[in-house]
Amino acid sequence: MTEEDVATLGPRELSAHYRALADTTRLRIMRALWQQQNGTVTDLCKELRVSQPLMSWHLRILRRAGLVTTHRTGRQVHCRVEPSIIRENGDLLGRFLSSGTTNEPSYEPARRTG
Repeated sequence: MTEEDVATLGPRELSAHYRALADTTRLRIMRALWQQQNGTVTDLCKELRVSQPLMSWHLRILRRAGLVTTHRTGRQVHCRVEPSIIRENGDLLGRFLSSGTTNEPSYEPARRTG
């Protein structure tokens, strides 16, 4: 995305950006990609404990919103955060993605008793 593309973003494109970021898993994916700079889908699945089909679904939403780019090398799909998105969405998103802390509760599946 170039500076000219950013200037021509309309309500539909901006809405897609924020809808894509409105999901906790996609925010975690964005943070992991920002910290790794160039991760593979396999690495993301392991790190975030997300199945490959679910990861692909989330990445498709992020790609369509222009937040993430992907390229294939053999069987591996490499992903990275689109750098212009940080400029476009400001310092707040950059600080969140760079932070090592999580403000979300950890998820543990309920265990059956009895």
